[in-house]
Amino acid sequence: MKNILLLTFLLTLSFSQKTPIPFTIIDTPENARCLDGSKPGIYYRPGEHKRNTLIYLEGVGNCAGPTVDDILENCYQRSFTLIGSSKYRPSFFNESEIEGIFREDDKTFGRWNLLIIPTCEGATYAGDASVQYKNTTLHFRAQRMLVFIFNYMIKNYQLNLNHNVILSGSSAGALGAYQYANYLQKILPSTDVRIVPDSGFFLDSPEPFQQIVQVFGNFIKNDHYKTIFPECKYQTIGSDFYKCILPKYSWEFIQTDAFIIGSLYDNWALQYIYQIPCYNHFDQCDPETLQFILSYGETYKMLLSNILSKKPNWGSWLISCGFHDLVQTNWYSNRNFTIPSSFKYTGQESLDQWINYRFLKSKQRIDQVPYPNNKNCAYQYK
Repeated sequence: MKNILLLTFLLTLSFSQKTPIPFTIIDTPENARCLDGSKPGIYYRPGEHKRNTLIYLEGVGNCAGPTVDDILENCYQRSFTLIGSSKYRPSFFNESEIEGIFREDDKTFGRWNLLIIPTCEGATYAGDASVQYKNTTLHFRAQRMLVFIFNYMIKNYQLNLNHNVILSGSSAGALGAYQYANYLQKILPSTDVRIVPDSGFFLDSPEPFQQIVQVFGNFIKNDHYKTIFPECKYQTIGSDFYKCILPKYSWEFIQTDAFIIGSLYDNWALQYIYQIPCYNHFDQCDPETLQFILSYGETYKMLLSNILSKKPNWGSWLISCGFHDLVQTNWYSNRNFTIPSSFKYTGQESLDQWINYRFLKSKQRIDQVPYPNNKNCAYQYK
């Protein structure tokens, strides 16, 4: 009995430890570089299940601004940081960030190969241009970088022989997952490719925000995009290129299956798009603002419910909590946050079921209880 207990303890300890994930620079050509021109890199951890790989696209937002000059200045400042240059990347992935689906004791992904692709340009993985600005060159080359990295993984790690590849990402990384879903399946024809976008379903309202994303879309529009997401018809329609980036519009062109994770009250959107000061403390909102937040949640839910009704193989876990970026944190396995509350399905459990049971009937879980009646979520804002 003592030997069994010791073995159990050692196994638990081994899986709870966080193995450092090393950073590797990839020798890419000049047209596949970070904002500052440095070569991009990856964090890679091989798993026990050699034929299953989780690819995660980091998301930290695009270079924002109402004008092209604002976008360029934003990206110029970013080029001196780790989200604009590989020069500032740590040699190992931060242990404090090895949470959620990155954990080695995660039910599904803990024993998969893990590839984390850090962002180092500010165009939501859609750019393909170099721009002169302030006596330097800014490289918006995420398309070429991702293509090169995917090919690097095929050549060096036999990604093309995988049985399963999940392409995930949060926020801007989720937008990348939507855009590269078809492409990844195309270059991995014998692999079951699916996507798990987290907190990346944005509405293009109010009007000022729509104008910003249109300006951004016009700025990054490029011909090479046709090789990445040729199915998206919006890239050929005037100034509608930005709609290929927003899944609100592009969902109908995505041919792989998707599992959408997110919040019905995405607090990043409420803070930065709608400029709501009480975005993280709903109980402190005035009645008018709280009513707007609740209406926003209903609009979000109705839109996604409509889309999911037309995608029967897609799954979802959309909760009435004001979060942003869930899968890379332990929130998605926290038992305080479940859908529906009576069945206690966490985001982790729902995703595991969707991945491992293709004929699962209940694939789409959307919280039907709004704030503040969802008690477990409501306490988060006190």
